[in-house]
Amino acid sequence: MRQVIPRRRLLGAGLAAAVAVPVLGWAGTATAREDAAAKIRSGAEKLCRDGVPGLVYAARSTDWRAVEAVGVADMDSGRPMREHYRSRMASISKTFTAVGVLRLVADGLVDVDALADDYLPGVIDGDRAKRITVRMLLNHTTGIGDYGGVYFEGDSREAVERLRWSRAEPQDSARVGLEQPATNEPGEKFDYSNTNYVLLGMIITKVTGVDAEEWLNREVIRAAGLRDTYFPGTAMRIKGPHSKAYHRFPDGDLGEYSVFRMRWDSTAGSLIATPADVGAFYRALLRGELLPSAQLKQLKTLVPAPDEDHGYGMGLGALKLPGKGLAWFHGGGNPGVHTGAWVSDDGKRSFVYSFNMTGVAYEAIEAWQQDAMRRVLFP
Repeated sequence: MRQVIPRRRLLGAGLAAAVAVPVLGWAGTATAREDAAAKIRSGAEKLCRDGVPGLVYAARSTDWRAVEAVGVADMDSGRPMREHYRSRMASISKTFTAVGVLRLVADGLVDVDALADDYLPGVIDGDRAKRITVRMLLNHTTGIGDYGGVYFEGDSREAVERLRWSRAEPQDSARVGLEQPATNEPGEKFDYSNTNYVLLGMIITKVTGVDAEEWLNREVIRAAGLRDTYFPGTAMRIKGPHSKAYHRFPDGDLGEYSVFRMRWDSTAGSLIATPADVGAFYRALLRGELLPSAQLKQLKTLVPAPDEDHGYGMGLGALKLPGKGLAWFHGGGNPGVHTGAWVSDDGKRSFVYSFNMTGVAYEAIEAWQQDAMRRVLFP
């Protein structure tokens, strides 16, 4: 099985030694919990031996929890990765944006079945302006093209460097996405596009009168009690302790992209956080602590996604595991960062990770995180 959430190409670098942070919070049956934790940690250490510099992951299972760092944060100095390091979370941002929009729905300021054009008149062109709803933006059924494919075309150093220093604003990315050929008729089917979530951010700004990132920082992130999570706006540097971020290009060239102006990705992919914070947010969301029941039900209403065992709600994907149950998730990737978050349907268990390299070991990372998710969410 593969995750339905598309990711930009993963990038990679050289060999790194594994440095693990001890597992925390033991309770319950020692043999089972120690076996699960040891298997996850040993898999992470192997990924570092095979070419990924470092990672942080946060696991919360039925009777144990752990926040661990493996490998190095800086390939030049050998500075070890630490469990409290912040990183860019890429498309995990979409869950936070969806929660923000649904809070506005609960407050009567946004209608999910209203036209996006009602809030952003003239932004969406042609006949589709009278067909695309807020709901379609949230569940990726608009058929609007993705600006990501334009910005990263060719996966070249020149393209990434140009984007790193870009002064593009969310509305510029929206325009680029809307200029691409439509992938399907509005409402016809799921087709993942970052443009949808930049448009949702523009709706937040229009409705609240406050920049969407600033509003989400205040009304969603701080309101949830998160201390290491924020949308950065135009700031290029990550506040607080963090890792380097490495990108291996197809020609073997290596770039370091921890300094990056992410305003072009904004509410679709610019969030900065720790895996522990993201796990806490996802658990609170699925426990019904962040949204009224009606809006949580809307968020969890699935549309079919490409794989038969997948669906997508609003800012979250879903995976049905035979004989196990439902797992909710989102993944993400930007130059130098590869992330993923999983949470059980009851909001009691979660698994979140962040790698500091993209471009290598995609299949190995995918296998590791699928195995870890099952051990944590379905012990």
